[in-house]
Amino acid sequence: MSRDTFYSLLKKYQEGNCSEEEKQVVEEWYTLLEDENELKQIDELELTEIDERLWGFLNSKINIEQNTVKPIKKGRSIWPKLSIAASVTILLVGALFFFLKVPADEPKFLTEEKTEIQETVLVKVNNTENPVLVSLSDKSTVTLQPGAKLTYPNEFATNKREVQLEGVALFDIQKNPEKPFLVYSNHLITKVLGTSFIVRTNGENQKSEVEVLTGKVLVTKNVKKSIIQNIIKEKQEVFLTPNQRAIYNFNTNKLESSIVVNPLPLTSNTKKQDQQLSFIYEEAKLQKIFNEIESTYGIKIEPSDKGILNCTFTGDLSDQDMYTMLAFVCESIGVSYQVIDTTILIKGAACSPENQ
Repeated sequence: MSRDTFYSLLKKYQEGNCSEEEKQVVEEWYTLLEDENELKQIDELELTEIDERLWGFLNSKINIEQNTVKPIKKGRSIWPKLSIAASVTILLVGALFFFLKVPADEPKFLTEEKTEIQETVLVKVNNTENPVLVSLSDKSTVTLQPGAKLTYPNEFATNKREVQLEGVALFDIQKNPEKPFLVYSNHLITKVLGTSFIVRTNGENQKSEVEVLTGKVLVTKNVKKSIIQNIIKEKQEVFLTPNQRAIYNFNTNKLESSIVVNPLPLTSNTKKQDQQLSFIYEEAKLQKIFNEIESTYGIKIEPSDKGILNCTFTGDLSDQDMYTMLAFVCESIGVSYQVIDTTILIKGAACSPENQ
């Protein structure tokens, strides 16, 4: 929620034009400001930073006219209080969300006192024009792309494995259910038990992305717990499987999932694909074709009308990428496809069973 959006919400509340959900956000926000237990979630360092950074801004806003705010006729009236403290309370929200950038969390080996085993923190920067392979203490490997930087301990902790990344890198992680592997970047935390994936982080104010090659990954937004998270409910984590990706957009502050740009056949299905799935069809139902594409790429395909699955296709789709396969099939029967999050939706007219 941008500062302008929040101001607009307050104005709508004042005029009595809020929806029930919007009213709840404003009232919970105001109640939270009075709740000392909740405010204690912000540590002393954060409060000091808020105070130091915002006194100048507060002084410039202190003369805001306060008598223009009128209580609404119905519902709970909090505007007399808000009117008196308007510049302070609006400032607090702006401070937490904008002026004091909610800090990213960091690996424990960078923030806590080192044990004897973890006495050394290693930093590897790829200053070359070629990928550089980094081997970790658990035999996992990280391939750093040019310009990437990896910070990691010489030995991992007993209960988890943590590293910090700037730039782009391919991770191939040894499976260990007892010690999850976590990659910290500017905006995202990627958690796995054992898999391979790519992390792309392009600076504080840019898009960050995680792309899964094998296994299952949990991606969360990398922000420390703050008062804002108790007020504005939003998507904070996504689970990813192969050929899926999570993208954090700095401008919208949203974490979204989608299909990767170039889906690849699943490793476990490569042999099966070569031996059994030739992708040559003669009057084959779309049900069969879509099932084989789903099995090969691990991506869900849903028809808008089940009758579409009665349609048939004849042709050779071998040696084509997934999107080209879908395009050929859809064009041949006059339907279309749309990627919605991590699912492909087939849209168009159904075929009757007798026209198979």
